[in-house]
This record gives sequence, C-alpha cells and structure tokens, in this order.
Amino acid sequence: MDYTLMHKDVEVVNIEIHDVIGGITRIGDVDAVKHIPVGVTTGNNEINHELLNKWWTGRSIPASRQGIRGVLEKLKISSTKMLIDKCMGLSLSDQYWIRPVNSDLAWGKVNFFENSFSEDMGNVLFGRGGDGKISLLSPNNTSDGWLRKKWIIADDKRYLVKGASEPFRQEPLNEVFATEVMCRLDIPHVSYAVKKEERQDEKGKLYSICEDFITPQTELVSAWNIMLTQDYCDDESDYQHFLRCCDTLGILNAKSAMDQIFSVDFLIANTDRHLSNFGAVRNADTLEWLGIAPIYDNGTSMWHNALSIPVGKINIVESEPFCHSHAEQIKLASSLDFVNFEKLSDIEYVVDEIYKQSPSIDSNRRKRLCRAVSNHVLLLKKERDSRVFIKPRHQQQKNVVDDVANLHIEENHVEKAMDLLKEVPEDVRDEVFDALKTFGKIHLTFENGKYNVLTEATTKTKYARDYEFLGIIKAEDVYTKDERDNHQTYEGQRKREFMGR
Repeated sequence: MDYTLMHKDVEVVNIEIHDVIGGITRIGDVDAVKHIPVGVTTGNNEINHELLNKWWTGRSIPASRQGIRGVLEKLKISSTKMLIDKCMGLSLSDQYWIRPVNSDLAWGKVNFFENSFSEDMGNVLFGRGGDGKISLLSPNNTSDGWLRKKWIIADDKRYLVKGASEPFRQEPLNEVFATEVMCRLDIPHVSYAVKKEERQDEKGKLYSICEDFITPQTELVSAWNIMLTQDYCDDESDYQHFLRCCDTLGILNAKSAMDQIFSVDFLIANTDRHLSNFGAVRNADTLEWLGIAPIYDNGTSMWHNALSIPVGKINIVESEPFCHSHAEQIKLASSLDFVNFEKLSDIEYVVDEIYKQSPSIDSNRRKRLCRAVSNHVLLLKKERDSRVFIKPRHQQQKNVVDDVANLHIEENHVEKAMDLLKEVPEDVRDEVFDALKTFGKIHLTFENGKYNVLTEATTKTKYARDYEFLGIIKAEDVYTKDERDNHQTYEGQRKREFMGR
C-alpha cells in the first residue's frame, strides 16, 4: 500500500509498504530532505533503502517481548511488524507517522500526545482481555523493549507502565532506586515510581510507571541513529565516533552527559545501556538539538535476575554499549568530579528501604544488594580519587611534534617548566625529578585520567580526545650543571626551593 512518510504535517517522502511482511518496498522522491529521519541517508542526502527499512521496522515491538507470541496468535497476525501501520506508525517517542496517499489526515487529529487512544492493545500485551474486537490504534504497537509494557492516559498525561521478570520481579524497584540516586546527584533523569497491581488475580505485583518526557514539540533520537550520521574514521573507537557525531550535529555537552550515564550505570550495575537506550532530544519543528536525553530505562540492573550477587567483582559486571565491563567503561568518563559521595553515604539504608517493598526479595538478597551497591560507591570514589584533573595548558594540536619543537625555542622555557610543575600532583613532580637524574629531558602527557612521564617525544600525529601533551621539562630546569656533572647524587637547589625546603 502507498503512504506518505510524515513528520508532523511535513510531507517527507512517498513510500510503499508490503501488505504481508510490513517492510518498505519502494521509496519515491523526497519532498523535505531536512525532515528525513536521522541516520538513514547517505553522504549526498539520499535515503538508504536498507537503513530506512531498519528504522521503520525498528518501531515495532521486538520479537523478544514477554508473551508476544501469544498476543500475535490472539490477534491472528504473523509478525509485530504488521502492527505498525495499524496505528499509522504513530509513537509517543517522536513525531513521525504514515498517511495513506490522497488522504487529508492532519497530525493534530491523529497524534497520541493530544488525542486519546484505546487501551485494548496495552491490556492484551499484559495478558488481559482480547476476547472481543480489539482496537489497534495505539502507541503500544510501537513500543520497544523486552518487558511487558503499555502506555496509559491519566490526568491527561501519558505514562508508561512496565512489568517485571521472574524470579525476583526486581526491575520496577531498580527504576526507583536509580531515580533516587540521580535525584541525589542532580543528574537529569526520568523519574519512576512503583505501581501495585490491584487486580485480585495479580494482587501485589509491582510495576514501574513514568511520565513521557517527550512532548508534542520534541522527539527522541537514539544513539544508534546518531552514530549512523557519519562514517567512521581510521582507528576511531565507538565512543569517539559517537562524540564526533554529536559534535557534528550540534548536540552540546555530550561528553559531560555521558560521564553521568557511565557513572550511574556503574553504581547500579546496569547491563542494558544499549545504543537504543539513550540518545538525544531535538525540537521536532525547528530541528534544533536540545541535548542528550535525560537518563531513562534503568531496570535491567542491580543483578536483577542473578541468583547470586558477586560483591566486590566489578570486573565481571557486564556493561554496554562501549565496553564489555563497567571496570573498563568507567575509564571513558572524562570527569567524576560531579559525584557528591556525601549524598550517597547512607546508600545501604536506601537500598534496604526500597527493596523491602517486594515480597519476591528476601532479607538475605537485600543484604547482598546493600553490600554490592556500597562496594560500587567505594570503587567509584576510588576511581575518582585516582584521577587528578588540571586545566589544560595547551589545546589539542594536529601534530604533537610541532608542540615539542615550539617549546624548544621558547626563551622562557625554565619559567614555563616551573609553572607546569606547579600544576601537577606532588607524586608526579617527584617522578619528574627522579627521571631527570638519568635523562636529559622528559615529556609530560595526560591520558585516560593519568599523567605519563615519557623519556622521548611521542610521534603521534593524530590522537584520541583524551590525550593531552603538557610539555617538556629539561634537566637544566631543575638541576645545576655541577649536580648534573655529579650524576645528580644529591637534591638540587632549584628542586629544594621549588619544594619549599
């Protein structure tokens, strides 16, 4: 069937959707290039058929969703992809939809942000109802994730209700705990609360509930689609690529926002921060980027389905999306200075109070959760304390060797070297002094949150974002000629003066 892909009331492109498999089989001429979904075009702004299909079918309920096979059988539908066009592709995460060709439907009359929708599909997804005629005009047709979930309307607001998994049904409480942590640390986030089932057959079961943070004027773009906007550079990591894509698009402060995501995920042991579980928000009318989205969807954390909780073994806690473990991924954070550890001093009490709400979590498991989270707080603090951050003396250059050459010809090299040494920690300063007893000069760099004292110039001509060349310090900057001639067998006058001894 022929449709027009719409962005609110902007006609983007005519497409044909297969009646059986639900995929896009034909793409017509583009009417509004700027409104093409993010990440589905080639370098010359032409739509890539495969990427557009992935974007479209990615709007469907995943095949891994709890109970989805029974739902499809009840609806007599072969695939979740067949559900997308039943609701015109409308979602509560963005403003895209499909309109039948020659139709005069307007976005204002059909969108789910401002118009009511049936709860039939949501109830069916939760295993209820479905015996009579079911209305498929629902945003629940385009919800992702593997847990049962449904959109509801309460007090004219849109809320997402999410279920839990056996045996501990812990995910709703994980969302509440993550909310508490982020509130304390002043990190932008979506707030979750616990909803208790009142139906007699499921009485006492816990669900999480949160308000939709997307409005009729905004939309969420996943990190996955953001990363499709640029080709990879040579030797570029996934994380460096993501940051460069954000920079190119004009998404501000991406690195500091990711620092917060890495830290929260470290604290709560989140194992499911895949590339569709975070992203950026933009204005759907002006297409202006508003920044990285507030942190959401934290349920697959806190060892939610683990029969035993490995206290103290952060290296085996899996992470996504840029490293395999949290011990590795936290190293990507450019700064941890924003973490106020005093606000986490009673974290064990907080864990115990939140998780005692669940009849599925006994006291022994709560104790293990308390110890594990407390240990993660200590490990994050240890990581923070192992770093010393200084204000960069040099902006990153295209060629480090040029920096080295420029420092060699500066007339006031001694003064500049002393200024540099005043900015580094005392243990690094001592290492510099010791190295200069043997070597004529050293090169000081800052990489991955640590100082490096090198005995020869680096030959890097292109380096990672976290690499900082600080400068050269020569032996004559610290020791007198006599001291050098005597192989630096005693501490030099300059060093004693510098150290205030």
